[in-house]
Amino acid sequence: MRHQYLKKLNSIEEVLGWCRFNRILSRPFRYLIAHFHKRIIYPFSLSGITISFKLFTGSKFKVLLPSGLDIYLWQTKPHPSELRLTKFIIKALPDGGLFVDVGAHFGYFSKLAQDLNAEVISYEASKNTFAVLEKNFIDESQVKIHNLAIGDCVGEVDFIEYPLEYAEYNSTVNHVSIKGTTTTVKMKTLDSCLSHKPKIDVLKVDVEGAELNVLAGMSSILSDQICSYIILEFIKTTDPSEIDKCVDILNNSGYTPCAIQENGEIQPINNLRSHLNSLQWESDNIVFHVKEVV
Repeated sequence: MRHQYLKKLNSIEEVLGWCRFNRILSRPFRYLIAHFHKRIIYPFSLSGITISFKLFTGSKFKVLLPSGLDIYLWQTKPHPSELRLTKFIIKALPDGGLFVDVGAHFGYFSKLAQDLNAEVISYEASKNTFAVLEKNFIDESQVKIHNLAIGDCVGEVDFIEYPLEYAEYNSTVNHVSIKGTTTTVKMKTLDSCLSHKPKIDVLKVDVEGAELNVLAGMSSILSDQICSYIILEFIKTTDPSEIDKCVDILNNSGYTPCAIQENGEIQPINNLRSHLNSLQWESDNIVFHVKEVV
């Protein structure tokens, strides 16, 4: 099964390398629906449309267009860093393991983990985004979803939600020059949520600039080293001192930063900031692993 998933991803990746005209010809119906809604309907209605389709794994999935348009077009996340992360999870997440998804959005990576026969715990702070996440996991005992922000304390926190086409930027941190709406959401720490779990195989954190707060709320998990792999998405424009603090916390807890290679394997990084600056794209998913597991 995993071999077939990787083979399918490689086929999609090959098409992504074609010129724009040929990419459109490879799936014209999807392009027509997606861009008709994005460019004609949405600018006037400012209302999303829920659309159901199959991911590359064959599982049914829903997005709220125009958000998730890339997943709808390609049945996966087509950004180079996300394709590599998808391959890494396929290779690293064991059958029956535990996958924790912080900042799950519509649940693409949670659905992938479910398809890999893992137990899944997902957190999404946005009420509107959570409504779609919930639809993707109706009556799924294998997956537990929570409408919560994850941070450094238990209580409430201001949460910034952006217009639907920028919904993946939603965060407790104002990090983009787009006008958003601030709401108040419930927040917990990972230590408080996962104290009953003896082992976490893969923890994925995608919180758009609030990574340091998440790490501050999981000190017990880090000190006990119960998590084999911790994945953080870093953006080039993130304050370098914030990146350094994240790396220091994880290094001091025995975790080594690694870049995900094109084939999904990981390679240790000597200087994370230099790595990010060398990228052709604006962000990357960095894997931190306990030294003993490799």
